[in-house]
Amino acid sequence: MAGNSQIQGQSVASKLVRILELFTADQPRLRASDVCRRSGLPFSTVHRLLAELAGSGVLHRSPEGTYAVGIRLWQLAASHPQLRSLRACALPAMSALYASAHASVFLLVLVGDEALCIEEIRRPDDDGVRYGTRFPLRATAGGHVLLAYAEIRTLTGPRPVGERLPSDERVQQIMRIRRDGVAVSTVADRLAVAAPVFGGAGSVVAAVEVVASPRADRATLAHAVRRAAADTTAGLATPIRPVGTANGYPLSGYDLDGRTAS
Repeated sequence: MAGNSQIQGQSVASKLVRILELFTADQPRLRASDVCRRSGLPFSTVHRLLAELAGSGVLHRSPEGTYAVGIRLWQLAASHPQLRSLRACALPAMSALYASAHASVFLLVLVGDEALCIEEIRRPDDDGVRYGTRFPLRATAGGHVLLAYAEIRTLTGPRPVGERLPSDERVQQIMRIRRDGVAVSTVADRLAVAAPVFGGAGSVVAAVEVVASPRADRATLAHAVRRAAADTTAGLATPIRPVGTANGYPLSGYDLDGRTAS
């Protein structure tokens, strides 16, 4: 069913998704004019759909006229069975890591070719935004872990036409992460250390990451992060299938976008 729109061939459902995707951790509140400008949809369409979404609780309209994600949308997202299981297994281990390292802890999963933070325990003085945020895989240690276990497939498997193998330096980094079981990087003058969480068939389904002071002992952090990731792995009772792709290759992760790996 197509609604009345200047954008031909776009269904009502696709317009709703287009609007909802505009609300991010960096931009949690938008006005109708912002939605209209960023979505490219006519104002009449945006006004009608925003009213319907707010009326059903999917969005919340403030007295000032701004819109934000509503409780009902959060409730629906929170019922995702695989993420709920992963978070339940990871939180005790993350809490123990937070207590021992006195540093912020994050749980990252792969969505398409980006990392998504689905859980965090942050220090009070850590004002960084991670929860619910997607960011490039190369941006932090947790992303490096997810990327390393994805890119290893490119070393032996078939490649899309025109796709190049990783550089020798990148191959060495991949093998080092897989050998050591951790990735280490410096993010905004903070030391980040991450380790993989394994699901069914040895696939990596997430990364546990700790972000600490650059003066923290790397060996101690690495040991603690490995333990947290291992405890999370042990707690996952149900095998999780690898899904999604990045640069044409199958990745181990969650089908958060509703796509299934070929």
